[in-house]
Amino acid sequence: MWPAFQFNSRLSSEPNRPLRVAARAGSRRELLFGATGLMLLAALPPESLPKYLPTKLPRYTARTLVSRSRFLSRLSKIREEGYVVERGEYTRDLAGIAVPVPWTDSVHRFAPLTLVAVAPENRLTASLEKRTIKTLQRTAQMLLGAARHIPAGSADIADIAGN
Repeated sequence: MWPAFQFNSRLSSEPNRPLRVAARAGSRRELLFGATGLMLLAALPPESLPKYLPTKLPRYTARTLVSRSRFLSRLSKIREEGYVVERGEYTRDLAGIAVPVPWTDSVHRFAPLTLVAVAPENRLTASLEKRTIKTLQRTAQMLLGAARHIPAGSADIADIAGN
């Protein structure tokens, strides 16, 4: 694993279902795969990607993209669409949907945030996928609206990042 290229799960919510998926708050994972990692990488300027990608991409499942050119094309598509749907590329039988919170203000723009929903792949129907994308996008917009009401300098970014 490349320690400098990880993301940190800050919040977690679990459903009341017999089979559920959850990331423990505070857990760390590689940035390369999974809906969260793909969305965060896609949000980076394309010219900065080479320093975040290893020469050889690791294979986690049969669906993992290990071709660097196909991986970069995928990131470009994610950037254009503004969301990612990932099915079993990092963890077999697990699906994830992620959207960015596109901060533009000076307080938040250096603190990338991605909203993600993860579920067993067999539960993610086409209609649920569309509803989930819209719900995550609406929530991201609500966060942007709420952030506009926070005075600059009122939050210590180091505290928010857990440093």
